Amino acid sequence: MSQTPSRPVVYLHIGTPKSGTTYLQGILWHNRQALREEGLQYTGREHGAHLRASFDLQERDVQDGWRDPAIAGAWKQAVEEAREWPRRTLISHETFALAEPEHADRALADLDFAEVHLIITMRDLARQIPAAWQEEVKNRNPVTYQTYLSRLREDPAPDRPRHPFWVFQDVPGILERWARDVPPERVHIVTVPPPGSPPTVVWERFSRVLGIDPARYDTTRTFGNPSLGMAQAQLLRKFNELLLARPEEERPSWPDYLRIFKDVYAQQILVELPGDRRITLPKDCHDWVVERAETMISELRDGGYDIVGDLEDLRPALPADPAPAAAPVGDDALLETALRSVEALIRRMEREREQARRRLERAREEARAEADGLRARIAELEEVLGKPAVKLFVRRLSEQYPPVMRARVAYWHAVESGRRVWGGPNRPRRRDERPGDRS
Repeated sequence: MSQTPSRPVVYLHIGTPKSGTTYLQGILWHNRQALREEGLQYTGREHGAHLRASFDLQERDVQDGWRDPAIAGAWKQAVEEAREWPRRTLISHETFALAEPEHADRALADLDFAEVHLIITMRDLARQIPAAWQEEVKNRNPVTYQTYLSRLREDPAPDRPRHPFWVFQDVPGILERWARDVPPERVHIVTVPPPGSPPTVVWERFSRVLGIDPARYDTTRTFGNPSLGMAQAQLLRKFNELLLARPEEERPSWPDYLRIFKDVYAQQILVELPGDRRITLPKDCHDWVVERAETMISELRDGGYDIVGDLEDLRPALPADPAPAAAPVGDDALLETALRSVEALIRRMEREREQARRRLERAREEARAEADGLRARIAELEEVLGKPAVKLFVRRLSEQYPPVMRARVAYWHAVESGRRVWGGPNRPRRRDERPGDRS
């Protein structure tokens, strides 16, 4: 990768969702110090900084009108970090794909001190469409798979917004917004290999764009974004219907939904349930998906972009034995999935209760050890201070020096507090103390 010595390089990874972005961002985050040593800065003080930078650039709410207060200034912070780093910088989040032309223009203007490269990771539509639907469901959308597919198939009229899936996944359309002033050789299309390929292949291709050695980095510590099966996704979709039927003031906030329903219930409980049917593209969608994919492949080939991988990877990987159409899951299957999820939740609660009991017991043991040490220290002080000569000396010293008086008062307060905590006169005796010695 050539680099102008007098100018830093900034890589903007702008999409697409469900194309290995979570996997790549996990590797980048956990290896950020090692990357800096190789001359590549991955911006942000915490992992969510890239999402917030994207939303700040686009003046966008996170969900349903809820706006993370940490969004304000996040894009400016990323730009300043890039400006201060003299070599290569990477900013990566798939939501940059949503940017309108004016947002992309602002981003490129803010980065005019650097040589800007755009990176897009892409996966074939036959895998993207089912993955995108279940991600919508994980984010509180109650739409059925059948309705979702029907809306994707419709070719939107010029005077209405396009379906969000195509805003995210129509890469030629994304590049119309982002790459108008970026030379095509600085636009890098990284293709995700076909099903069955090692997961590290996409990391190796991505690394090639960045000019780093992929073998130098730990690829085992990544962020998970596991896939749901059909019954699991349908069950979560039913929950979404019930939640959205409530009055708005009774619905969980977006942060609460994210924490409880997505992060815990969907991605820790449901995905662990065995035996669910994988979500695939039904047969009645194959023809139009293949046609759409061919159009995108042709446009990308004609664009003169840097293709890292193979455009053939983008031909739909159609399932060998597809369902004829997107049919809803039967009630029996939904009930079984619901019961299994309840069982898994109960097991999780039992584990967490046992963990809490162990933490409490450890805290009690530490408190008892600390209390025993404090008792022993007070007993030693009492033994010393209880001697007549020492008592007289301390009393006279406290009459002359106010700080000594304050220390003396504080000491007796501590002693009396300790006696109350340990049962008043039933405090432990010193080793040389007889029962009748206490006053």
